[in-house]
Amino acid sequence: MAAILKRADSNMPALAQQGKLIFDQTPKYAPKYTGNQLSCNDCHLQSGTASLAAPMVDLAGLFPMFNKRAGHVISLQNRIQECFTRSEAGRASARG
Repeated sequence: MAAILKRADSNMPALAQQGKLIFDQTPKYAPKYTGNQLSCNDCHLQSGTASLAAPMVDLAGLFPMFNKRAGHVISLQNRIQECFTRSEAGRASARG
């Protein structure tokens, strides 16, 4: 993974670099959780920073929130798991 991180933004801490790579290239860096070739970045453009494109900026403060599809209040962790299982046709991480 160290060699991979050298290709990411060198101004970021290593864990943030790893997260960005997983976010931007999910099937490549988290293949056991994706069932198709979609990455988080396919819905959340520009690594989740583009406005009007499902931005992730300041998202944590909105949770927990009522989810109409689920019919109950969910956590941000639940929502991310839903992305893996529904949008990416994969499976949820055991760690969340």
